[in-house]
Amino acid sequence: MNGNPVTGSSVADSQVINGVHVPTGLIADEGYLLIQNNCSSCHSLDLVKDKRASREGWLSTIRWMQQTQGLWDLGSNEKPILDYLAKNYAPEDMGRRKQLTGIEWYILKE
Repeated sequence: MNGNPVTGSSVADSQVINGVHVPTGLIADEGYLLIQNNCSSCHSLDLVKDKRASREGWLSTIRWMQQTQGLWDLGSNEKPILDYLAKNYAPEDMGRRKQLTGIEWYILKE
């Protein structure tokens, strides 16, 4: 990738449609280039996009990768990486389905 590896600035940065960085599929929010530059060095970004975790869960995942998978010390990039992940890939409290609305219920007679 052309550009500064810390900020990740490049021509591809402008390829954002409907809030998604098209080349990576990441939510285009502050810090997504750090995710692109640090995470895709070792694995598919689909692993990031498919996982949902709290900030603590993401930190635990990072520590596990550092202890067992050879992930480097993220240094000053760790906080903005965690900020991005916790904001954009947090758990979704959705249950089994959305609550039904706009329905007129009636009682069945026996």
